[in-house]
Amino acid sequence: GIEGSVQGAVKVRFLRIIAGTTDYWDGSAWKVWYATYPFINGPTTAASGDPLPWTWLFSADNLTLDGKYTIETQAQDKAVPSPNYESIGSTRTFYIDNTPPVSTRFEPQNNTFRTSLSVISGTVNSDISGTFGVGVALKQNSDNYYWQNNTTNWYSTVTWHTASISGSTWTFSNVPTWVDGRQYHIVSKSTDNAKNVEDQGASSTTFTCDKTIPTIVISSPVVNGNYKSLPTVSGTADDTLSGVSSVKIKIKNDTDAKWWSGSSWATYAAESDVPWLNCAYSKPNWNYDNMSSTWIANKRYMTKATVTDVATNANTTADTYFVYDVRLPTSAITCISKSYYNNSLATISGTANDDLAPVKPGINGTNGVQIQIINDIATDEYFKGGILWTTDINDPLIWRPVTTFTESTSYWTLVIDTNAWETAAESENTFIIKSKAIDRAGNEESPLGTAQTKSFIYDVSLPTTTVFKPVSDGKYGKNNLLTTISGTCSDTGS
Repeated sequence: GIEGSVQGAVKVRFLRIIAGTTDYWDGSAWKVWYATYPFINGPTTAASGDPLPWTWLFSADNLTLDGKYTIETQAQDKAVPSPNYESIGSTRTFYIDNTPPVSTRFEPQNNTFRTSLSVISGTVNSDISGTFGVGVALKQNSDNYYWQNNTTNWYSTVTWHTASISGSTWTFSNVPTWVDGRQYHIVSKSTDNAKNVEDQGASSTTFTCDKTIPTIVISSPVVNGNYKSLPTVSGTADDTLSGVSSVKIKIKNDTDAKWWSGSSWATYAAESDVPWLNCAYSKPNWNYDNMSSTWIANKRYMTKATVTDVATNANTTADTYFVYDVRLPTSAITCISKSYYNNSLATISGTANDDLAPVKPGINGTNGVQIQIINDIATDEYFKGGILWTTDINDPLIWRPVTTFTESTSYWTLVIDTNAWETAAESENTFIIKSKAIDRAGNEESPLGTAQTKSFIYDVSLPTTTVFKPVSDGKYGKNNLLTTISGTCSDTGS
């Protein structure tokens, strides 16, 4: 039988494990023991019963620290001269946990933007007793209403939804349809197995739904533009909600089918392999200025730009094609074939060309062919339109745009008021006509040679004649024959 009358008829070994350190109860206090953990005398048993019940009273004041606790018991019988001891005693493990759990590390993170959100998740710390459950509440900040999943509506009273738990991670997927531009507040509240409850509101996160794509424009180059200098590709980009996160571009030498890698022109198997190049951005302007010495002359190029906002919405421009052209255009005056003209010279004409294989930027319309007319006298006069002349060589009007230009035939004309020739000082002097072409890239023909420079005399004075023989009122017959009629003629112009 059990020796129940003796103090210690049931021996006890009481252990406490906190942060990896094991203490044992010596009967009055917790002690650290590094070799073995001894049994101490426990309670006496009841006087009768089978089996004999026993009770050991232990003050709760000695169980204040959170941790893992283990009790092992060992009984002794009444055998003499020495009692027998239980070889393998009964063992019970329990936990003291007075610390509320904490749910942290939210997805979405606090004060972020999302285009969509199918799962809300986080972590929970219930290290001692383990997690019993996590509740999740969703609030719409615009009206402070809460999501109620079973009715799929929003109400003024809070509703807690049960999250799924796997280890230290919790998830909730029965989310509402998030509305673009609205801000939401998510609160989690966890409970551990010791029934400690996390403080409401202690763990929360806020995010904003942003489904609106940002805007982006390429300002330079323009569509089908022509350039002789383009140090920077630039434009604007904006996003009204989450803001612009990045702007990037791609640039292609369309003539040679090569892409700019950021350091050289390279060939790629597919456009998807071509890298996007980061641009500098300062709201609302963006630019990529790594191209000043990069363009290959007289080629056709394509560029496109893409913008991504903080919420990961993206937008890409259409392809923008342009020509980088440094080749000079040419012109010629074809209407001046004589050295002298009278008032029949009402139109000056010629040709202008700017062929660039395999593209043709072309002459810049009527402004792309300009004519200068000089009255070549001691103090040169320059034609400035109408019947007006000036001696000011810096007058911007002395280079006159042609009246018509037909790009398909390269033919141009300049209509002149014929009175202009006669209003020029010393109008029967020599006039010099010059032409120059300017292409759409701004390249200006230079130098001007013989094809672009013609001269003539504008002659409006009448010639004169004088008869010397016969003489005035002369008498002629067989004895005074008139064998020759003679005289003089002259012209001050031609």
